[in-house]
Amino acid sequence: MLSLVSPFATAQSTVPNEWTWMAGSSQNPQPAGVYGQLGVPAPGNTPGGRESTIRWTDKNGNLWLFGSGGSAFDAAGTAAILDDVWEYNTSTQEWTWMAGSSTVPAGSSNGCFICDVSPVFGAYQTPAAGNTPGSLQSPTQWSDKEGNLWLFGGFEYDIVGGSYYQKTVNALWEFNVTTHEWTWMGGSNAVNSVTPGVYGTLGQPAAGNTPGGRTGAASWVDSSGNLWLFGGNGQDSAGNTGYLNDLWMFNPSINQWTWMGGSSAFSAGCLNGSSACSGPSVSGTLQTPAAGNIPEGRSGAFVWTDKNGNVWLFGGTTQVAYGINGIAGVEGTFINDLWKFDSNAHEWAWMSGNSTPTGNAPAYGNYPGVYGSLGTPSAGNTPGGRSAGYTWTDSGGNLWLFGGNGFDSTTTVGDLNDLWEFDTSLNEWAWMRGSSTLVSGCITGATTCSRPGVYGALGTPAAGNTPGARTDAMQWADQSGTIWLFGGWGPDSVGTWGMLNDMWKFSPATNLWTWMSGSSTVPNNGSNSDGQSGV
Repeated sequence: MLSLVSPFATAQSTVPNEWTWMAGSSQNPQPAGVYGQLGVPAPGNTPGGRESTIRWTDKNGNLWLFGSGGSAFDAAGTAAILDDVWEYNTSTQEWTWMAGSSTVPAGSSNGCFICDVSPVFGAYQTPAAGNTPGSLQSPTQWSDKEGNLWLFGGFEYDIVGGSYYQKTVNALWEFNVTTHEWTWMGGSNAVNSVTPGVYGTLGQPAAGNTPGGRTGAASWVDSSGNLWLFGGNGQDSAGNTGYLNDLWMFNPSINQWTWMGGSSAFSAGCLNGSSACSGPSVSGTLQTPAAGNIPEGRSGAFVWTDKNGNVWLFGGTTQVAYGINGIAGVEGTFINDLWKFDSNAHEWAWMSGNSTPTGNAPAYGNYPGVYGSLGTPSAGNTPGGRSAGYTWTDSGGNLWLFGGNGFDSTTTVGDLNDLWEFDTSLNEWAWMRGSSTLVSGCITGATTCSRPGVYGALGTPAAGNTPGARTDAMQWADQSGTIWLFGGWGPDSVGTWGMLNDMWKFSPATNLWTWMSGSSTVPNNGSNSDGQSGV
C-alpha cells in the first residue's frame, strides 16, 4: 500500500555520504485507494498507488497531494487520471480525503484509453465545493504563504468523435486548504486546443494579461508572495506551439499577470520548419547579470531558491537546429545550462554550462555530464543535460540535484541516479553520489540503461546505498531540512521496472541516504508495467 511514515520521525544516527532506505512496501500490489469519509481522517485511509502527483506542504508542515499526472488507482482499483485531494497529518500520521472524486466516471471500469474527470469551473473567481480542475496533467504549481495551492496550465484530454485528444489549457486555479474548495482564478474555461498568450505591455500588469497554455514551466514564489512562471512547452501570442522563454509574474493581491521578459512570439522560421521553435537565449557575460539576459526556451527545468531569495534554473528540454554531413533539421535535446535570477533587480545571469544550445545530429544533441572527482567541486564540472529530476536547497544555501532523464558522461540517454551539489559561494558543481554512466551496452533512451537501486539493510545507512534512477516520484522537505523521496517509475534493486513504493530519506547536513520502508523489488508479472518495452 502507499505507506508514509512521518517526515519528522526520528532516525538513527548516520555518518557522512550514506543513503538509508526509510519507508514503503517490499512489494508493489498496485492498491486501490481507501478514501473513507470526505474530510474525516482515519488510520486506514490511503491514496491509491500513483505517479506524477502534485504535492506541497502547508504552513503546519502537513503533506498535501492532488491528483495524478499519470497512472493511478481510484477507490475501485481502476487505473485512471485522478482529481482527488489528500492531506497527510504528520502528527497523527493519518490521511484525509479532502476534495475531488474517489472514482472515475461510470463506465470507465469497463475499459477506456484515458479514464479521467472533466473540469468544473463554476463561477469566475468564486469558490465552490463542486469546482475541480479535473484530470489535469503537467501544470505549473505554487503554494502561497497560507499553504494554498495554485495551478496554471497543463493539459487535459477531450473526446472528439470517439477519439481522445490532448488539449493544452491556460486556466489558473487556487485550492484553499482551510475551506477545501477550488476557485477558477483566471485564463480560459473554453474546451479547445488553442489558448494563446495575451502579453500586454512589458512590465505592466493588466486584467486581460495571461500566459498562453503550456506544460512543464518553471515556477517559484518571491518574498512578497508573487507567483513567477518561466517558459514551458506551449503557445505564444499567435497560438503557435514551441519552447517558450517568457517570464511572467502573478500578483495574487490584485489577481493580475505581468509579462516581465522573454519573447512573446516564435520566429517566422519556426513556422516553416527551418529553425527551432524555441525562445532564443541571450547569455551575456558569464556570471554577470544584465537586463537583457534571458535563458533559452525550455520545458521541465530544475528550479531552486537560495537563502537570499534568488532563483536558480538548470537544464530541461528544448529544440535546436542542427547541421551535419550536409543534412539540416531541428531536433529536441536535453540542455545543461545554469542561470541565476536576481529576485530584487529582476535580472538573469548565466552561471555555468552551455548557454546557447546547438544540435550536432538528428537525435538528442550533445550535452554530457562532466563529473570530475567524487565529492570534489570544480569549475569544469557540470551535470549532463536533463529534465524531470529532484532538487532541494540546504541550510547553507547550496543547491542539490538528484537524477532525472538525460545524458550521462558518455552522452548516453536514460534515467539517472547521480547526486550533485552546487556550491553557491564557489559557483562550482561537485558530483556527490550515484553513477556517472548508465548501464554499459544499452540502447540510448532505453529503460534498460538505468541503474537499479542499492538499498542495503532497511533503516541502516551505508556508503554504497543510493536510490535507483526514477521519474515522477514524490519529494518534499521537512522542517529540519531533511529530504524525503517516495516512489515513482523506475528500476528496483534487481533492475525490474515498475511503479515503486520505496521511501528514502536524505540529510544534506550529512550527505546520507536512508531506506526507510517499502519494497526493494516490484512484481515481475506484467502487472506493474506502463507499457515501456526497454528499447
